[in-house]
Amino acid sequence: MHKNKKPIGALCIAPAVVAGVFGKTCAPEITIGGDASTAGKMEAMGARHKTAAADEIVVDSENRIVTTPCYMLAQSIKEVGAGIEKLAAKIMEMA
Repeated sequence: MHKNKKPIGALCIAPAVVAGVFGKTCAPEITIGGDASTAGKMEAMGARHKTAAADEIVVDSENRIVTTPCYMLAQSIKEVGAGIEKLAAKIMEMA
């Protein structure tokens, strides 16, 4: 997907997988919310972490990767849904 410049979306803790796969090769900007320990581990893999709320997204336009924290810190399903909807809309826009 990444090699072919297709957009990639990752929710909740899945951005950690993105960090593990792409961290050393393209240093993606991603989010899992605000947990400093988890963010630090992703940065150690080469990713760049940006703090975001459950209903927000982080867009790495260069690498075509969109992430949202979802359940990593959501207080309600409404917050989770808002983040997912924003992510899906951005992925569709990039496709």
